[in-house]
Amino acid sequence: MMDESKVHALARRAGGRFHLASLVQKRLLELNRGQKKLLDEDFADPLYLVLREIEEGLIELAPPEDEKVMEAPAEGPRLQTGLDSGG
Repeated sequence: MMDESKVHALARRAGGRFHLASLVQKRLLELNRGQKKLLDEDFADPLYLVLREIEEGLIELAPPEDEKVMEAPAEGPRLQTGLDSGG
């Protein structure tokens, strides 16, 4: 079992508990599909291998490809919502 303070540190490194859980799940899936492990250490449970890879900074969660950051144009027309801003 892993120390709770270590789990908190890993969660901070991953961007929160949800991101940590997502990263672990995706990495375990990769390992189950035959991807090579990034550490030469042997663990009975692959979960501990993944946690060590995260701890060593070898893997991180990439944003989904469909999640694009849209920037507002510096100048130009503003979006018309049809709502009166006056009273």
